[in-house]
Amino acid sequence: VVLKLLAAMRGLRGTLLDPFRYSQDRALERSLVAGYEESIIELNDILNVENLAVATEIAALPLTVRGFGHVKARQATQARSRYQELREILNEISSSSSVAA
Repeated sequence: VVLKLLAAMRGLRGTLLDPFRYSQDRALERSLVAGYEESIIELNDILNVENLAVATEIAALPLTVRGFGHVKARQATQARSRYQELREILNEISSSSSVAA
């Protein structure tokens, strides 16, 4: 009965009526979505043939963040760390291609 009620309330997720909107998991999910959207916009502006592989890996990072609670938080931390590594590689590619041009 409880699970059916929660399933019926799925439409409230992400709205002001979401009973779990203040939970750490929801806050993490909102920050991950915002960060992903921001990174995709940045990638769109600098995307070219030379950095396509790195950009694709960056775009796929959210697929590595799965689970709930501490599992999701740990994977999000790992994904953010990998994102920083990939951004450095992307910056190196961008600077080397601008020097060659």
